[in-house]
Amino acid sequence: MRDVSKVLLRGMLTEPPRTRTFDDGRKVVNLNVKTVTMENDDTGALRERPAWHRVSVRGQRNVEVAEGMAADTPVYVEGRLRTRKYQKDGEDMYATEISADIVKRPENPEPHLNRSLILGNLGRAPELREYPSFVVMNLRIATNETWTRRDGETGEETEWHQVAVFGDSARRLDGQLEKGQRAFAEGYLQSRKYTDKTGRERRATETRAHIVFSSGDSRQQRGYDDAASRAGGSDRREKEKPKDPWGASGAGSETESSGMDTGGGGEDPVPF
Repeated sequence: MRDVSKVLLRGMLTEPPRTRTFDDGRKVVNLNVKTVTMENDDTGALRERPAWHRVSVRGQRNVEVAEGMAADTPVYVEGRLRTRKYQKDGEDMYATEISADIVKRPENPEPHLNRSLILGNLGRAPELREYPSFVVMNLRIATNETWTRRDGETGEETEWHQVAVFGDSARRLDGQLEKGQRAFAEGYLQSRKYTDKTGRERRATETRAHIVFSSGDSRQQRGYDDAASRAGGSDRREKEKPKDPWGASGAGSETESSGMDTGGGGEDPVPF
């Protein structure tokens, strides 16, 4: 089965669209989308999980739709995660954004939706890490996509995805995953801050997975089939998330909202 990198969002624009026009007339529209979904905290009570997402819109039809929107209006987006590299003050920086395939005004703006689905190959054997307040397993999954330009030239692009699995789900995966193995993850997009080796504060976007299947799992094929079904059913109601392993304190107090760096900086690969 071909690789999958799919993001489904239904939320609100936090500011007017910003359009860039190139010399050949092509346009790119940047959107700032906020989603708010419900999840369980460490007491079992429901709480709101806000997230901010950077969305890049191309293609004449999608651009026309995006340019016709205004701040504080509902928006639905389907797309793929893309990490771009740029330089700031002579240093390489990375920013993760959603490259939109579909942009439209949702018929039903509620409830909000924030879902990420990834199917690819593991770039390394993950390790389980245990801390006083939580347990986490960090995965790196590579997806490949082929492309064809208007002039007929073809190529292949690899995208690396950071995936975090927590709690009992992480423990069940311990020792079950190997480098190069096929893996599927489903969850929601979120970002967090960390400090790199030079002491500089960074931000990284990741998929917080509540479902993970591997090629060694007997449920593998059913998981892949379910993923394709969910990706096609874009207007399904967001299912309730399991208990958030970050909780309302401890490591959770350090997490940040997803995707959009409001300070204008970029995002960097998580230093796992």
